[in-house]
Amino acid sequence: ELAFQNEEKESRAAELVIANRELAFQNEEKESRAAELVIANRELAFQNKEKENRAAELGIANRELAFQNEEKESRAAELVIANVELAFQNTEKENRAAELVIANVELAFQNTEKEKRAAELVIANRELAFQNTEKENRADELGIANTELAFQNTEKENRAAELVIANVELAFQNEEKEKHRKIEHALQKSEAKLNFLLSNAPVTIFTCEVATPFNMTYISPNIAAILGYSPEQFLENCNFWKENIHPDDVAQVYENLSQLFKKDTLQHEYRFRTTDGSYRWMYDELRLTRNEAGEPNQMIGFWMDITKRKAIEEEIQQLAFFDPLTGLPNRRKLHDRLQYAIAINRRNHSQFAVFMMDLDKFKVVNDKLGHAAGDELLKQVAARIINCLRDSDMVARLGGDEFVLVLENLKIPEAAEIIALKVIAELTLPFQLSDNDTVQIGASIGISLYPLHGNTPESLMDHADSALYQAKDNGRGCFAYFSGIAKAQ
Repeated sequence: ELAFQNEEKESRAAELVIANRELAFQNEEKESRAAELVIANRELAFQNKEKENRAAELGIANRELAFQNEEKESRAAELVIANVELAFQNTEKENRAAELVIANVELAFQNTEKEKRAAELVIANRELAFQNTEKENRADELGIANTELAFQNTEKENRAAELVIANVELAFQNEEKEKHRKIEHALQKSEAKLNFLLSNAPVTIFTCEVATPFNMTYISPNIAAILGYSPEQFLENCNFWKENIHPDDVAQVYENLSQLFKKDTLQHEYRFRTTDGSYRWMYDELRLTRNEAGEPNQMIGFWMDITKRKAIEEEIQQLAFFDPLTGLPNRRKLHDRLQYAIAINRRNHSQFAVFMMDLDKFKVVNDKLGHAAGDELLKQVAARIINCLRDSDMVARLGGDEFVLVLENLKIPEAAEIIALKVIAELTLPFQLSDNDTVQIGASIGISLYPLHGNTPESLMDHADSALYQAKDNGRGCFAYFSGIAKAQ
């Protein structure tokens, strides 16, 4: 599968390389196009400059034509003044017509000449008007040409603006594609890193529906390394989680889940079955997740295998409260048990007994056969004492060959005597320590009763110890009450 994934990644990398090359080629094409557009814009600017120069020349020509028209208009004004003067002279001449006939003839001749001149002036004015009309038409044509030129320039400017906008949009698209590529690449790296972490993390992450707490909607792949199951087994069967919880823990798990909706968080421990049928201790931390309306819509859980921690805790518990050689409770566990027994029997107004016991001839076995044989003897002694007791009773080892027995629920004090005699008789039977070593020992017991001989763990232990010395003084192999009365086996 790893090789297949690597091939997939190499194929993907090759596709990305090809895609990058195509993108680079497209960018080169776009850059070439942009360069062509720049050249086109420069040519357009040159043409515009040529047209502006032509327009300037036309402007100069128009100014010269206007100057000529102004000269002609001045000339026409002079002719009008001359005509007015002539009319005034004619009026004067008419008043003198009667007296100056010759003058009239001459005047008529002059008038004829002037009329001819006036006709010539009219013709000249008509030609001048025609020329002005021609010039005005030419000016109109130049105006139209200038308008067309301005329109063409506007079109080119619009085209240039469109090309600029297109270039900007193209650059923006390329920038967006690059950003998208970088984001996609970052997401791929982040996803790969997350998958690696989830596959190798000691904590399994899962999510569940709120309405159906055991219906998982996601579970990280490292669950296979912890419990042996695939994620699909949890996701395809909504009862898979519940079905594999240890039967003794199911009720407590349900009770804990009911508290989740009150506290929003939950931490609990329970046993879960693995693919080989064994059970592992799992630490489960659940949290409810804040939808927009503030209503719980999902549970997120963190699952951790704490089997090793539990084993260490049990080992610590064993070392703290139990004798490492015999497995019996030690002095600390005995003290807790005595406190519990006192509280229960005080409430029930009942009694219980405390036996202080040690072995007779134990030192001889140790000295003669060695400490290994002595340890084996202590183990067998512990097993025989347990066989003599009821389920409600307890035996503890204080150290060496000293043992303490706690007998609860005594209806009558004589019940303690029956068990004491039974234990003493059982311990007098031979012990087979090895194929070649058989030993025979005995036991002495001192008894104190609650509440007759004490109402604290310390007083009951002390008084039972005093009774033990009394039993030894009475010849060993017997028991004695704290009262000092000794009874033989």
